[in-house]
Amino acid sequence: MNTTAEPIKKGLFHTPFWLAPEKNTFENRSVRFQELAAAEPGEWRLYLELLAAVCAAQHTVALRHTFLLPEKHSGATVLPEAAAGEVPAAFYDVFQDLLNEVRGNITHTAAAETQRLAALDKPEAEVLARRVLTQAGEEADRSAEIWVQAALQIVWTAWAAQLAEDDVPPVEERVHCPCCGTEAVGSVVLIQSDLSGFRYMHCPLCNSRWNALRAKCTSCGDSGGIRIQQ
Repeated sequence: MNTTAEPIKKGLFHTPFWLAPEKNTFENRSVRFQELAAAEPGEWRLYLELLAAVCAAQHTVALRHTFLLPEKHSGATVLPEAAAGEVPAAFYDVFQDLLNEVRGNITHTAAAETQRLAALDKPEAEVLARRVLTQAGEEADRSAEIWVQAALQIVWTAWAAQLAEDDVPPVEERVHCPCCGTEAVGSVVLIQSDLSGFRYMHCPLCNSRWNALRAKCTSCGDSGGIRIQQ
């Protein structure tokens, strides 16, 4: 899909349907994981420290690359649909850069896995990425998925960050991301800015968010029995 979206009419109390990824998404996420790790007395601290290192590397790598928006969009989404399995041209370079960036900042076990992945040639890495995108991963892929997903996140997030609100028209279906078609990882009720109190679904791939009614299940559309957990 490569059509020009109709301008969205914005009234005085306009609530945007779609929000682009926040600036410094990966850097802010790394800081938060570091805070959680510092407060964690158990073994989970090592995992949180690993996530902090991955996010810090994502931030650094993202700044080193230029990501041009695809000229042609596939499927019904604004960006190339992840489930279609088309691996971005920039993936391999970003993947290798990410693996090099985390070197020395992760555990021996994680370092052994990144060293194995760094030895993959481009066709091998892209086949692996295609399995991850299409959720056709094998058991042997499990330990590699965090690194593949991290690299794919960098690309799709950079693409989404270049979009404007008018590029993403509202849709009825709220479970999947209108940008890349990925199923939402969850939803949040915002507590800052003029959008405080509004609920937004969050994409785990391109890190964009889209509006959904608070008192309605996005999967089945039912508005009964809804409870807000805090």
